[in-house]
Amino acid sequence: MWMVGIALASGVGVVLAGPSPTASTLIDFFLIVGVVSFSIVVISTAPWTRKWPGSWRPVILAAVLGVIVQVLARLGNIWHFGVSSGIAILPLFLVTLLAVEWREERQSLRLWAVGGGLLAVAVLSLLGFGVAAAAARPNFTRGADEARVALRQLKSGDFNGAQQGFQLAADLLGGASNNLDAVWAQPVRLLPVAAQHRNAAARLAKSAESASNTIAGVLGDIDFDKLKVINGGIDINAITALQQPLAELNGALGDLHDTVHDIDSPWLVAPVQSRIDDLSRDIDDQQAQSDRATLAVQRAPAMLGANGKRVYFIAFTTPSEARGLGGFMGNWAEVTMDQGHITVTGFGRTADLAVDGDTEHWVRITSSPHFPDVAQAIAAGYPAFSGHAVDGVIAMDVYTVSALMTLTGPIQLTSVPQTIDSAGVAKFLLSDQYSLVQNRADRIDMLEEVASLTINKLLTSELPNPPDLIRLLAPFTAQGRLTAWATNAQDEALFERMGMAGELAAPAGNDAVAAVINNVGNNKIDYYTSGEQSYDVTTDQLAETATATWDITLHNSAPAGVTDPPTVFADTQGAAAGTSVMQLNLQSVLPIARITVDGTERTADATSTSQGFLVSRLDLQIAPQETVKIHVDLVGRVDLRSGYHLMIRNQAAVHPFTTTVMVNGQAEDGSDLNLSGVHHIDA
Repeated sequence: MWMVGIALASGVGVVLAGPSPTASTLIDFFLIVGVVSFSIVVISTAPWTRKWPGSWRPVILAAVLGVIVQVLARLGNIWHFGVSSGIAILPLFLVTLLAVEWREERQSLRLWAVGGGLLAVAVLSLLGFGVAAAAARPNFTRGADEARVALRQLKSGDFNGAQQGFQLAADLLGGASNNLDAVWAQPVRLLPVAAQHRNAAARLAKSAESASNTIAGVLGDIDFDKLKVINGGIDINAITALQQPLAELNGALGDLHDTVHDIDSPWLVAPVQSRIDDLSRDIDDQQAQSDRATLAVQRAPAMLGANGKRVYFIAFTTPSEARGLGGFMGNWAEVTMDQGHITVTGFGRTADLAVDGDTEHWVRITSSPHFPDVAQAIAAGYPAFSGHAVDGVIAMDVYTVSALMTLTGPIQLTSVPQTIDSAGVAKFLLSDQYSLVQNRADRIDMLEEVASLTINKLLTSELPNPPDLIRLLAPFTAQGRLTAWATNAQDEALFERMGMAGELAAPAGNDAVAAVINNVGNNKIDYYTSGEQSYDVTTDQLAETATATWDITLHNSAPAGVTDPPTVFADTQGAAAGTSVMQLNLQSVLPIARITVDGTERTADATSTSQGFLVSRLDLQIAPQETVKIHVDLVGRVDLRSGYHLMIRNQAAVHPFTTTVMVNGQAEDGSDLNLSGVHHIDA
């Protein structure tokens, strides 16, 4: 009696250690208690124990075995999951077999008969599950793949494709669920590990079917054409009506997310676990996207003037005259939104804003690479000109204007007899216009005309629905060519979630670099500026330090000896025609140990800090057809507890830097590094 009690208590103790071989609490309890108790009783009453003195020998042995089993059950993960299970189960299994084999022949035969019967049941259970799984696999695999494709379509804004994809996924997964619920697939729920796979597949199929049906229904009910901006107006009630469908969509994704994470078990074999991990990442990405959409729907009515007029300042910038943000602000517009109706209530040149004689302030207003600083400076200075405050600031460069012109079609200029379309507007604004119009005032009027005609055509036509508009403009947001800021904290949070905030702040504990160019020659020479940068870092895990070299090469491809047009080739610093006069700010987290320019050691012309960065400024002049090479040595502490993380920014220039990154001798892949924008590398 004592021995049996100890055996049962040991089994309960193992259950309390938390193993879950079948993922069913009730089955796990009886299975573990039964197996552990059986092994302890069989071993404790084995023939070899009869040679030991004392009548309490089975009880003492059972107690010892009980303690050993408790220790083995609590080993945790040794090396890889399964090793600790093997260490615990294999010795107990082998000793139990020996204890059975060494018994009297009749007892041994009975135990072997029981074991053989259980084995036969297990084999039959596996065969039944195999038949069900074989029938379910085509539908399950294709359904999961269709769901992942639909998730990606949903993320990219292809809602029609996503709706059809989710409906197909629901049908396929429903078929797989029916196969896995077949009667002959149920006995396998008693078998360790195999039960995990059956339960994981069945739960995932049911949950994914339900979520896919819900999402397909929600997407089918949304009429995105009601959200179009038509002649400068948008239906605010149609936006508000989206809140309930989006809540249902988020709920379906949340349920699917919970199911995937619940079935995420170390008992699953690698291929199954890998497929679940892939699906989990897709769901997490879509949840983040859906959260952004929900926040947008919640904030959009107020931002469109549902609760009172909203006024926004739009800065039009050109990277042919480089600024830290990207380019010089040549023109601006004021847009007012009232009850969903959008009107242009102001338009002009940047020089017009200098009512207090602070021309240089406005010329340099976009010098910071951190857009919130730029926007706040604009918001603080604009009321002196307009007499009223703004609720937000938007900045867009000529490449974004080019994208918007794909919606408006070509525009006919009146200042010069020329028609400009989306394919040619960027080159026209960056370069050609300066040769066509030598008079500065006429050229500015032409810039104003291009911007004014574009925005007015946008507000007097029917624009695409929001998903299509987002797809059009998303690349320019990612490249830092379209940014937004709001005075309202919740509106600003939306811009941050959408990746439009244009922030350049050093992440705490991680590495970050940014080469920031500001043209101080006040000309348009940066149409000819290009460059390369390479960042090579070596980390020391024990010391938590990083040593890096940062090489920057700058080219000025302007033709030598050319003076016209002076807007491009002359400068206000007295340099020779075609010279690029710039300030290069080297922004880094690691302290700079040494700088060389064309092989000669150089001290920074100024140092400062900004948004967590150490800033070293170099004043440079690059003659036409010349190249300057800057080499920077850096060393300092970084937090390496979760690996090495680098943020590198590529300025939104006419020609962004060709960029390469090496981490501990390993080249980091990614052609995206050659695009402007903020890039994150995890190694």
